[in-house]
Amino acid sequence: MNSFLENLKKRNLLKDISNESKLEFAQEKKYGVYCGFDPTAFSLHIGNLMQLIILKAASSYNFVPYVLIGKATGLIGDPAFKEKERKKTNFKDIEYNFECLKKQIKNIFPEFIIINNYKWVNDLSLIEFLREVGKAFNISTMLAKDHIKTRIQSGLSFAEFSYNLIQAYDFYHLAKTKKILVQFGGSDQWGNIISGINLIKEKYKHNSNKNLLNAIGFTIPLIVNSNNEKFGKTKGGNIWLNSKLTSVFSFYQYFLNLSDEAALKLIFYIFDFSLLKIKNIIKKHLENKKLKILQKEISLYFTSLIHTQKKANEVVELNKILFVNLKNKNYLLTNKDFQICYKHLNHLDLNQESINIVDLLIFSKLATSKRDAKKLITQNGISINNKIINELDFVLNFSSDNNYFLIKKGKKKYFVIKKNK
Repeated sequence: MNSFLENLKKRNLLKDISNESKLEFAQEKKYGVYCGFDPTAFSLHIGNLMQLIILKAASSYNFVPYVLIGKATGLIGDPAFKEKERKKTNFKDIEYNFECLKKQIKNIFPEFIIINNYKWVNDLSLIEFLREVGKAFNISTMLAKDHIKTRIQSGLSFAEFSYNLIQAYDFYHLAKTKKILVQFGGSDQWGNIISGINLIKEKYKHNSNKNLLNAIGFTIPLIVNSNNEKFGKTKGGNIWLNSKLTSVFSFYQYFLNLSDEAALKLIFYIFDFSLLKIKNIIKKHLENKKLKILQKEISLYFTSLIHTQKKANEVVELNKILFVNLKNKNYLLTNKDFQICYKHLNHLDLNQESINIVDLLIFSKLATSKRDAKKLITQNGISINNKIINELDFVLNFSSDNNYFLIKKGKKKYFVIKKNK
C-alpha cells in the first residue's frame, strides 16, 4: 500500500502527529479526513490553500475528503495566537461568507464534501454542552495552553475560551456520525486537534465501539519568508483566492517574488510533481538563481489551479511585457500588449478625447493632489507607453490608432487608460 504518511514525511510536510500507526490504519480503512475553516471572510487565502492541497493529496490515498466550514465556530472566534478578540460577527455575514466559501472550494476541488458545524452545534442545549463536553475538560490544562496564557494577559472572553471545546465536539461528532477519524490543520491548530482526540477517548474508553479510539490528528508546518513573514501575508494583507480581492496578476507576482527559502518548502506541496521532478527543478534553479526557475514553476502551477490555465498564461505574458520587454526603452507596446495589460491591471475608461497628465494622475488616484502629481512628473516618476514624461503641460491624446495608454508610477505601479469608443 502506498503510504500517505511516508509521502508527507518525504516532502517535509508533517509537523505534529498524534499517532503514526493510526494514520496508516485510517488510510487502510478508507476513513474520512477533514480540515476546517471559519467563514470570517468571503474568500479563502493562500494559507488556507495549503491545507486544501494536503486534503486533495489525502483523497488520492483512499481517504474521503471533507471540508468543515464552521458557521458555529465562526460566530465565536478562534483565539489561537490572535492578539485580540475578533469583533462580534453578524449572522447574515457568516451565512453569506459560508455560501461564498462553499462555492469557491467546490470550483477548485469539486470532489470535496462540504460540511457545516452549525447544524449539530445549534442542536446542543447549554446544559447538554456543559455536561457532555465541558465535563471532559480540565480548566488547568486549558489554561496551560500557550495561546490561552498569552491572551488572558490582554483579555479573553468566555466565548473565545470555549472555542476549543466546540472544535473538539466537532471532531467527536464527525467521528461518531461519519467515520471521519482524521483531522489536520496548520501548526496553530495542534491544541484544538488534540482536544478533539481527548474528547473522543473520554467518550469511548468504556464503549464497545473501539474503532473511534483510532481518531488521530496531525499538523502541517508553517511556511515563512526569509524575513520571517508568514506565508500568504503581505504588508497589504492576505493574498486571497478571489480575484476581486487579489488580482490574478498580483497572485502570480506574490509567488514569483517568494524568497528561495520559502519556495524550496512550497514546491513540495505540489503533489502533481513527483519528488524526482521537484529535485530536477531545484537543481536547475540552483544552477542560476537569477532565472527564478523555482518561483516560476510554483507561480504558474498555483495560478493555473486557482484562476485557470488561460489566465495564468496571460499573466506570464504580462510579466514578460512589464519586466522584460519594457526594459528596452525602444520597445513599442502592441495592441495585444495593451489588451493584456488592461485585462489584468488597474484601469480606467475615459469618454473624452484628451486629458492633461496632472488631471489624469489625480483622476486615476496615482497622485493625491496637484502638488503630488507635479512632483512625480518633475522627478521623472511617471512614464507613459515606456517613455518618461516630465512636462507638466503634457496632454494624452487618443486617436483611431491608439485607444490605450500604459502609465507607470515609480518602479512597479502600473495603470491603464482606455478610450471608450
